[in-house]
Amino acid sequence: MAYVSLYRKYRPQNFEDVVGQAHVTTTLKNAVSAGRVASGYLFCGTRGTAKTTCARILAKALNCIGPDGANTLPTPEPCGQCGPCRSIAASNFVDVLEMDAASHGKVDDVRDLVASIKFPPMEGRYKVYIIDEAHQLSRDAMDAFLKTLEEPPDRVVFILATTELEKLPITIASRCQVFEFKRGTIAQISQRLSQVLQEEGVAAEPQATALVARAADGSYRDSLSLLEQVLAYKRENVTAHDVSLVLGTVDEDVLAHTVGLLAASDAAGVFELAGSVVASGKDIRQFLKSLSGRLRDMLYLSVGAPVATADGLDDSATVRKQAAQFAPADLLRALEIISDAERESRFNNQHRLLLEMTLLRLVRLPSSPAAVAAEPVARIAPAPVAAPAVKPIAAAPIATTAPVAQPIAPAPTPPRAAAPEAPSPAPQPVLTVEAVAPVLAGSPLDSDLLADELVDDEPEEMDALLPGDDIVDILPGDEQAADEGGDSALPSLFTPSIDIPEEDEEPEDLLHVQTVAVTEPPPPVVPTRPALPPDAHPDLLRLQKAWQEVINRMGTRSPSGAAHVRDASPIAIREKTILLQFTGRFHYERMESSEKGRKALEDIINKTLALEPGTYKIKCTMQGENAGIRATPPEPSKQAPRVIEEAPESPLMDEVIAVFGGRVLDEEGSKGY
Repeated sequence: MAYVSLYRKYRPQNFEDVVGQAHVTTTLKNAVSAGRVASGYLFCGTRGTAKTTCARILAKALNCIGPDGANTLPTPEPCGQCGPCRSIAASNFVDVLEMDAASHGKVDDVRDLVASIKFPPMEGRYKVYIIDEAHQLSRDAMDAFLKTLEEPPDRVVFILATTELEKLPITIASRCQVFEFKRGTIAQISQRLSQVLQEEGVAAEPQATALVARAADGSYRDSLSLLEQVLAYKRENVTAHDVSLVLGTVDEDVLAHTVGLLAASDAAGVFELAGSVVASGKDIRQFLKSLSGRLRDMLYLSVGAPVATADGLDDSATVRKQAAQFAPADLLRALEIISDAERESRFNNQHRLLLEMTLLRLVRLPSSPAAVAAEPVARIAPAPVAAPAVKPIAAAPIATTAPVAQPIAPAPTPPRAAAPEAPSPAPQPVLTVEAVAPVLAGSPLDSDLLADELVDDEPEEMDALLPGDDIVDILPGDEQAADEGGDSALPSLFTPSIDIPEEDEEPEDLLHVQTVAVTEPPPPVVPTRPALPPDAHPDLLRLQKAWQEVINRMGTRSPSGAAHVRDASPIAIREKTILLQFTGRFHYERMESSEKGRKALEDIINKTLALEPGTYKIKCTMQGENAGIRATPPEPSKQAPRVIEEAPESPLMDEVIAVFGGRVLDEEGSKGY
């Protein structure tokens, strides 16, 4: 006899054998017993959850005649021995037709099916049509099938199975009794696998069956297929290591070692770990999936959730010990990082680099509060300290090499006799490093270098280089504050100014350092929405209040569309039309030229206002343009006319023109420079 796969060999043959779907099997048995069988059923759920199996069992229950052929009515417990039961199990019963909509979903296939319905059953009591993957029927096929599904002939039952219920139109689902098939839990699948192994006479560790159940991801059929793959490798004393080797899952020891490296923040160790994972031939996505499962178990334990509510939770001593090394917030952030990496792995073929970068991000996560407290102080970043107020202090000369724009170097001149030493200047207010640092915090200058250049340790040499009265120029209005010693906000930024020398002026006087007052930047201007008149439309008032919600909903559909909507404001409602005013022409033109974008925005606005679709349309306008709304005309400009005066003749200006190659322009009869 030919070999039969395990999922076919151990396929349930009656309702009692179906695992995890008691809500479905009980309802079907009661309907058969009471003679209240519907004309249409819709079985939906993930793959491998016994949808087609239950459809076949129902077909048996409707056509079973018993071992002795004495049954004249449907029975909730098909015998499995009569001719109809054996024929249905072998898929050759003439009155039970199975059709795969994935390959027979055209309208012509449905028309052939509808044409065969008019003939009565030939061997059994009922004609049963099982349509698998019903969501893949074409739109025309669904339309052709709709009337027959609504009013089928007597003794005809349709059973539709689908894994994507949302793709079926409501007109199909409303004409059927809908049953939702649940995913199998790890405990249920493990129990079923243990029964199969017992039937096969194979011994296996509980951890081995749990690994197979976890890899099946809720599918009973997939679990039997994976178990068959493992049994092909080893048929006695199956261990968890054997399952990991065959299915490509990650050993518990590797997971424990990985979590230990993350807890120890061992960046070098994760590189070695990534190399060993790649060298072993493990799939990177499978490794990330296994690691996320371990971190999920740790998160479950760290928050103190009941173990009984978790499906397949590993609450061993090792997992509990490692869970105590992380805070729940860190574990949650780690799961988000792994989820992002799994998503990126579908588009990134450099899987080793992706794994290394992901593990490095996980290493940087802080561990538990106790572990953070035990770390060296150097690893903890100091909190930013607010800059102290600037106070006038004793004069401290400023180095000429301050990190500012360099002035134009003057032409060299013959050396002159050293000037007599100037008398010691009176103390002048000077800026401290603490006051300058916050201003230059955004610049690439090094703070230590800035401190060395602004404050010199040898004021005597500076006194010889520059006169004392040229070190700092106090702006007008600050002399009194400096003399009083108050907490005046002295200027904190230096800019050099270049004075064009006169003929009798020495080049040394060209470098003149002065301070420029720095005030607090004005607060950002937040655009305000146009004021509405008291008699504005109520829907307009509601829409303005909920405009941020409109932007958020638009962002879920199109981030670029949300950027355009954020630039607009609803300003009026005229005859079921909402006028939107844009401040930026780019956003206005993009929204005006996109019919699809306007339609999406109209749907969102009507939905936000809890109105029927199509209640309001939108019209885009540009700020300042006439769109049916009276706008306040701008006031005439009161700017004084520009007066161009003739520049006075100056030898210095003539010299500048000669040096830089300038020329005099004549504009409307007046001279200007």
